[in-house]
Amino acid sequence: MADIKKMMFNDKYGLEQAVLNGTKTMTRRLAKKIFCEDENQDLCWTGEFVKPKYHVDDVVGIAQPYKDIVGLEPQDLIYTTKVIDGKKQKGYFPVSTLPGWSNKMFVQGQYMQYFIKITNVKIERLQDISEEDCMREGIFIDKVQEENGRPKYAFDIHTPKCTSRQWFPTAKEAFESLIKKLNGKYFWDENPYMYAYSFEVVKKDGQ
Repeated sequence: MADIKKMMFNDKYGLEQAVLNGTKTMTRRLAKKIFCEDENQDLCWTGEFVKPKYHVDDVVGIAQPYKDIVGLEPQDLIYTTKVIDGKKQKGYFPVSTLPGWSNKMFVQGQYMQYFIKITNVKIERLQDISEEDCMREGIFIDKVQEENGRPKYAFDIHTPKCTSRQWFPTAKEAFESLIKKLNGKYFWDENPYMYAYSFEVVKKDGQ
């Protein structure tokens, strides 16, 4: 089975479900800078970035724990690398014995049941996001909270202790709040360069 890249979306703030239902069609991932040493052996930015992980037309698996994949049984064998007695070994192992059985960080993209296809890639600073792109990132208008014809923008929260929303007057303010929850309160102020990936949900063959 050919290797397929994977991409993880946050469950706590409803982003995975937003992808699956088509309300989230864009995601931003940090664009890492390339550094080198100058004559004083100080690190300096070359002005270039590490190439994006995903490219236009890539088909990418939406990461989920193996136990959540319909049709994948605990005894099914997966060819992978597993640490046994402190040593890495390649081979076929029952999927229920692998870390990816309950942790989607360790799954292989080709075994996923949902896929996206990358349709566009651009780079920009985090705070340069447009209101339109904020909506594509999964921000939505809460019709129940709309006041006097003025929309209220929100994102969902899904945790055992909290399912409440916060409401914001603009999509960008809602997105800023979401970013701070996902990446820490200082990440927005640092305003890093981000790769912005547009995508659509597709079948495994990209159709």
